[in-house]
Amino acid sequence: MNKITVGIAGALAFVIANGVAAAGEGERPMPSMGDSQRITTLGEVRRSSKQRATLARQIREKSDLAMFRDALLRLFIQYPKVSVRKSVVDRLIECVQAHPELATAELRDALTRLLQREQDVGIRFNAAIALGYVVNAKPALATAGLRDALEPLLQDQDDGIRFNAAVALRYVVNAKPALATAGLRDALEPLLQDQDTNVKRNAEGALNAIRAKRPYLFPAD
Repeated sequence: MNKITVGIAGALAFVIANGVAAAGEGERPMPSMGDSQRITTLGEVRRSSKQRATLARQIREKSDLAMFRDALLRLFIQYPKVSVRKSVVDRLIECVQAHPELATAELRDALTRLLQREQDVGIRFNAAIALGYVVNAKPALATAGLRDALEPLLQDQDDGIRFNAAVALRYVVNAKPALATAGLRDALEPLLQDQDTNVKRNAEGALNAIRAKRPYLFPAD
């Protein structure tokens, strides 16, 4: 893939941040992202709502999704506007759910770094579940490092992050049972007393996954 220019990345960011709807029928198509006539400035995208809509539609087409994913990885994870970074992860989730082949080790590692350094609760919330979807799409991407990055989130002050961490860890355990350990079991068990019933339910789901894969970790059963 050719290097994604800052102009294209800015154009995509604008589309993401503004939640553009799909284009209608009868519109003049914009040049493909692979064409030599590339969109080079954010201003060009702002000129026409129809053009923005057409671009959004092109992004959703499978032929452009890998380029879209790579553009996000190369630039948007560090985009200064919080709402854009949050939307980036939203779109990555959609990409991976629709097309599992787009889940890669590079994507997993980028989301893990984002999860560890990001201060915004909403972005960390999205990154946690995105990692779960990446592993669910490609079980081979489950690693001890990913498990260890998710596990501390079970003690996060935000109930939504605890919720998503438990879901993601269930995906990790189902993807690679060897990653289910006594330490993970011990980290999940306190959430059975969580005040948030949804967190409690997901912690129970993760523990059930561990029990199904490695029943010897529950000798009292």
